Amino acid sequence: MDEATRPAIRAVALQWQVPPLAAGAQHVEQAVQHAPHVRRARAPSGLGRRNQRLQQPPLVIRQRLASPIVPNQRAILRRPHARLYDGQTAWNVAPPVPVTPSDLAHNPFQNGLLAIAERLVGVGRLQEALQRLERATGGEHQLSSVDDARIEVLDRLGRVDDAQSVRWGVFLRTLSGTMLDAYLERTSAEARPGVTEKAIVTASGHRDVYAALSLLSNVDPDAAARLVCRRLQDISGDLDFALRPAAERLAEGHPLVAVLLRRRMVDAALARARTQSYGRVVQDLVKAEEAAVQVGDWQGFPTQDAYREVITRQHRAKTAFWARMNAVGLLWRA
Repeated sequence: MDEATRPAIRAVALQWQVPPLAAGAQHVEQAVQHAPHVRRARAPSGLGRRNQRLQQPPLVIRQRLASPIVPNQRAILRRPHARLYDGQTAWNVAPPVPVTPSDLAHNPFQNGLLAIAERLVGVGRLQEALQRLERATGGEHQLSSVDDARIEVLDRLGRVDDAQSVRWGVFLRTLSGTMLDAYLERTSAEARPGVTEKAIVTASGHRDVYAALSLLSNVDPDAAARLVCRRLQDISGDLDFALRPAAERLAEGHPLVAVLLRRRMVDAALARARTQSYGRVVQDLVKAEEAAVQVGDWQGFPTQDAYREVITRQHRAKTAFWARMNAVGLLWRA
């Protein structure tokens, strides 16, 4: 190599030299700034919050499997999501995006409405917490938690009548037995019978037959029996988690209704050939046989003898089902 060309080659090599990993972040950035072949960072486009937060994204230099620590590196790689507990934002975490009241109203749980309301209550800002809760909308399973929080805030504010109004409104919407009990506990003894009767009438005409059945089978079994006989075709046997407890509660005083509910569950399971449910199906038929003995008037519904014939004819080929039936002594199939 010519001695005259060595200085020029050394100058080019220095331009491409990468600083050691032990160097600090400021040395890395300084070396990058002096490298003529590295382009400058583009100016933010202003099209999104990420570009607005990161006005001048620093460059990340990698050597093989190791990389130097560069300030704000996490903010480049992913959206930050944490803050320090002392109230100061961490150096590698950008400020959170502000949440508008409309966001809280339309998506209360994703944006932490209940958590915000709880913090407001904790510092004594009850009225502001109530205003946020009253703007919430959403599905029934979401509103139930919001309603509980509203009631608690109203009680703390001393607005007893307003809290009772919310409880009654929730009951009218959901037929919640827990909410009805809470309402009755705060009602005078003289007014409770009238409120209970009003609740029974409301449940009897409610669109949710399963919620009505669950409530009435506990509060007024006679009303529950009338509901089943009147709306039997609206009851799906697939919802056995709602029908089986009601059948248990009504078996003693209303055996016909208990038999009808168990038939709905049996028909649904056999129609879908749910072999994993045959154990429960057979147990329902055993209890239906026990209750059928106590039925004196079938009120136009098929008798148990007629029902046995239908099951035998329609499901004769279900050998797994009949094996379980024979095991408990229900020898319906000749």
